[in-house]
Amino acid sequence: MPQYYLLPKSLVQRWPALRNAAWWLEGRFFGALLGLAGRLPPERAGRLLAALFGWIGPHTDKARKVDTNLRFVCPGAGPREQRVMVKQVFRNLGFATAELLAAPKLLAQRSSRFEFDIDPRSEALLAQRQPVLWVTAHLGAWNLNNALVPEYGLEASYLYAREANPYLQDLFYRLRKIPGIHLYPNSGGLLRLQRELKAGRSVGLVIDTRLDEGELIPLFGIPAPTNTLAARLALRAGVPLVTLWTERLPGFRYRLRVEAPVTVPDSTADGNERAIAMTTELNGRFEAWIRRDPTQWMCLKRRWPKDAQPAADSDLG
Repeated sequence: MPQYYLLPKSLVQRWPALRNAAWWLEGRFFGALLGLAGRLPPERAGRLLAALFGWIGPHTDKARKVDTNLRFVCPGAGPREQRVMVKQVFRNLGFATAELLAAPKLLAQRSSRFEFDIDPRSEALLAQRQPVLWVTAHLGAWNLNNALVPEYGLEASYLYAREANPYLQDLFYRLRKIPGIHLYPNSGGLLRLQRELKAGRSVGLVIDTRLDEGELIPLFGIPAPTNTLAARLALRAGVPLVTLWTERLPGFRYRLRVEAPVTVPDSTADGNERAIAMTTELNGRFEAWIRRDPTQWMCLKRRWPKDAQPAADSDLG
């Protein structure tokens, strides 16, 4: 998770004594803001936070990273279009925050708020209550992917990244807790997830962010350091790897899309080759989701190597 949300990281690195003051300030700001938004109906909270994040976000250090990432997704966009997209990314981050705050309320209203679009092969897995490794990206209403858990009476385990800011850690942890979901810190996460799958519980991972020591796998035509943990874990545990994401619809409604299981390569290939092939398919699916509306992708950290250059429009197909 980011060390700082509002202040430039470079500023605090220059004056380390500011660190605790910066964390305290951000803790008080987000605590007050989310406390206010949490008392509002989801629709009003979404509009409030979207307006606020869309106003502040483009002036933060994160905006440069968003702008850089969008140049890989939309290499043909002009400067004005880029600025508009960057602002919309932060507006959508505001909506995502409001959805996290209102998740228990929204999930309780599933019959009127949600529709489910599920591939028949994955629906069969749900009907059998078979352990599944669910994979998604920071896209759309990703905080509401958990609607699948109460809808199908499941139990699922997720890893979460601890906040560097201690004032925000407890706040964000409480927001993520809902019935049927087991949360574990990502330190030592692989062994924990293996035990969860062995116990018959499904596992969820969000793996669209950069992993510096990851495999270089194409994303929008450019090799990007990519986490292959999901594929390796699915192969090791012998469970299906299934992608899902939640699309925002008008009127603060949602469509949760569950796709077919990722193809498992022939067993004659070695484990590393199989994991890379499956993760390549995952990146392709993420690309397809992002292309629908790039501003729905919460790309707040640099995704490609610093020396990488966006592909030409003609190279993206």
